[in-house]
Amino acid sequence: MENRYPFVKAIYPLAGLILLIILLSACKKDTVANNAGKYEMSFKANGASVKYDTENALVATFNQTNNQYIAIFSGYDTNSNMNLSVYDDKAISETNYSGYTVSGIVTTGVLMGYQDDSGTLYTQPGADVAIRVSSISASAVSGTFSGTLKATGKPDMVITDGKFNLKRLN
Repeated sequence: MENRYPFVKAIYPLAGLILLIILLSACKKDTVANNAGKYEMSFKANGASVKYDTENALVATFNQTNNQYIAIFSGYDTNSNMNLSVYDDKAISETNYSGYTVSGIVTTGVLMGYQDDSGTLYTQPGADVAIRVSSISASAVSGTFSGTLKATGKPDMVITDGKFNLKRLN
């Protein structure tokens, strides 16, 4: 029987990668050295400042499967985490990314997820998320981000003034 939805097969590895990043970023560490400001992720969540500055908790990773390119930018502490995912049909580069579409087996756009210190997971159901990748080097990735996130039964979470400078793993 022919698969009427071939893009679903390509989504499984992507979903697995995102789930792995979220799980890893939710793990608590007993002792992790501060990196003296070299790497960080910061933003305002409904006006409240959030900052992650522990080096081992700040990562950028890139992946490619066929024509699907993915970048994941993640920061966390013992109580909360922020995950930014960028999808494209060409290599992730220094540019603006927004929206989210699936065409065939290729996804383009961005996803954002924030788990606050109460354990509530906020995600975006629509296109109101933007990520600007401003610098990519062999050792680090930096940029900015913003958007409106939602969680069932909770008021919207407005993310503003987001910026990151993360250690690049690959």
